[in-house]
This record gives sequence, C-alpha cells and structure tokens, in this order.
Amino acid sequence: MRDLNLSPPSDGHKSAKGRSTKSVILKAALEIFIEYGYGEFSIQKIAARCSLSRSNVSYHYPTRDDLLHGLVDAVLQGYINDFDEIAKDAGLSTAEKFVSIIEMIMSDLGTKETSVFFPELWALSNHSEYALAEMNKIYQRARAHLIN
Repeated sequence: MRDLNLSPPSDGHKSAKGRSTKSVILKAALEIFIEYGYGEFSIQKIAARCSLSRSNVSYHYPTRDDLLHGLVDAVLQGYINDFDEIAKDAGLSTAEKFVSIIEMIMSDLGTKETSVFFPELWALSNHSEYALAEMNKIYQRARAHLIN
C-alpha cells in the first residue's frame, strides 16, 4: 500500500490537534486491521497501539463501526486522490492515463498491506452494507478514470 496520508476530513474538527489525534488513531487502526483482521479490530487494541486512552479514541470514534468507517474512508480517499491526480495530468494521453492507473494498482497489489487490507474488506462486505458500498465506490471511481 502506498504511503497513505490517513488524514480525516477537516469537517468536525476545527483544531489541528483534533485532526492530528484522529490521524494517529487511523494509523494505529490500519496497523491493527492489517495485523489482526476485522475480528480482532477493537477500540481497546487501537488505543493501546497509539498510546491513547480508550475514552480518547472513543471521543473521536464512538463505536468500532465508526472507527472502521473512518479508516475505510481515509484509505479509499487516498486511492481516489491518486486516480484523480493521474486523470488531471495534462501531459498524459488517455492511453497513458489508463496505463498509469493500472500500473499503480498492480504495483500496490504487491504490498503486504494491500494484500491483507482489501481481502479483509471484501470479506466484510459480505456482512456489512457500508463495506460493500465503499468497495463499490472505489470501483466506480476507478472505472470512471479508466473509461475517460
């Protein structure tokens, strides 16, 4: 997985400290999700990983599902941003943009993070409407860039 900027959207937190704390939480959440899978994905483990209290993590992400939603949003937004950057590159032809997106995806598939994160998310999408909707969102955005 590329070096992800796991920054939460600025809405909801006006302070840089709040956004920074959420970024630390999301980084720890990604590590736990990849290391242990969704079955072991818990606020307690994430709090321990990022040296925050459980209540501090819960302040930012009240439930496990809220934390998963924040993590998935941040990870998928990273890919969408990459797709958008390639699409905006005026120096590339349509064919070159297509090749760039495919090369980025293929290169990313070789990482441990991606080979664990997405299969875990795909499995979760069989039981979670949110996970299914998020997977469909990234597929839709990727396809849009591939056909334009």
